[in-house]
Amino acid sequence: MGIEIILLWSFALFLAFPFCAIMSHSVLEPKHGKVKTILWWGLFSSVEFVLLIINYEINISNDVLGLLIQTLLLCACANLLYKDPVENKLFISLTASLVATVFTFMCCGTTDTFLGAALGLFDPVFGPYTVSNILLFIGLKIIVFTVLVAIFTVFFKKRLKDLLAVSKGQIKNYLLAPIVATIGFQVIVYVANTAGIVPDNRLFLPLYLTVCIIFAVQYMLIFTSIKWTVTAVDATRLANTDELTGLGNKKSYIDAVLQLEEDIKAGTASFAIAMIDMNYLKKTNDGYGHDKGDKMIKLLAEHIRKAFPYCDTYRVGGDEFVVIANGKESSNMDKMISELRDLNESDKGAQPWEHVSAAVGYSVFDSGMDNNVKEVYIRADKQMYENKAAMRATR
Repeated sequence: MGIEIILLWSFALFLAFPFCAIMSHSVLEPKHGKVKTILWWGLFSSVEFVLLIINYEINISNDVLGLLIQTLLLCACANLLYKDPVENKLFISLTASLVATVFTFMCCGTTDTFLGAALGLFDPVFGPYTVSNILLFIGLKIIVFTVLVAIFTVFFKKRLKDLLAVSKGQIKNYLLAPIVATIGFQVIVYVANTAGIVPDNRLFLPLYLTVCIIFAVQYMLIFTSIKWTVTAVDATRLANTDELTGLGNKKSYIDAVLQLEEDIKAGTASFAIAMIDMNYLKKTNDGYGHDKGDKMIKLLAEHIRKAFPYCDTYRVGGDEFVVIANGKESSNMDKMISELRDLNESDKGAQPWEHVSAAVGYSVFDSGMDNNVKEVYIRADKQMYENKAAMRATR
């Protein structure tokens, strides 16, 4: 009798793994092709099934360790197979494991206990004894999880994908919720097993239905909170972003200068400022139209973004840009400006607006000489105009 029970109970938890795989794969961005991904999921599923059998062989009532095995394997598999940030993979893995394990216990409680007991097929505690009964309940579990996959696909798949798409790094602030929920469910399972709240106990269904409701409400609150947080972040970003280029706007530049002034007063300032002024914008606007001039501005902004990847970049006027390099990046200004010039030189389109030219000057803050940001700015601006004059002389 023991091996039949072990196989059936192991299969009940094992069946949750394919659901977790489907949920993870439909929401996260895969690293590999379908065949390789399926093979890896198959390998992890096989490992889980073997470990579950060993677990129940050692202690047939040890559901908590089985849940822990499933959760750890699921997180490892998601981390191996998908490109998303770690926090996204953890959030989806823990959520999938949580949903699957709750339904596993509900499934065992409803199909095995109530249906089995009503039909007189088996002992309500130790499960079915015959091969035909085992196959019947395996089939019922497959049906339950097929319905679960269908419900997820129809109602929740798009919502989860949309959540990750708009979260913009906010998921990490909510990781504690699925972690606590997963641990909490394992504690509930342990306490229920210890207290004898097995599937035939009248407290079984109320207990797990209450758990389901708590988890559902918790996730609704998470989704709502992320939505409002992202909306607030987007509003702030919009207020500080230049609409045409996506760089910081003049307002955000002024805010950055105010922060630098505070750093200077505190004696912690370490920065450099680069001034960048585009050439030929007025000529392009007058000769070809402002839409072509906008294309030039966007092209230069893209070059600035690439050349100064770890700096704060701003568009402060029509053809004027500022870069603030903080900390150790301030010592790399020559290299980054050289990269900008290389990008401008290499991007030679057929039309005048498909390549850009810009004068550049920079200055590094000197704590022994500079009392404020304006003094650094003036030196950078002067160097930029000297560069512009030199460029005019060689045309």
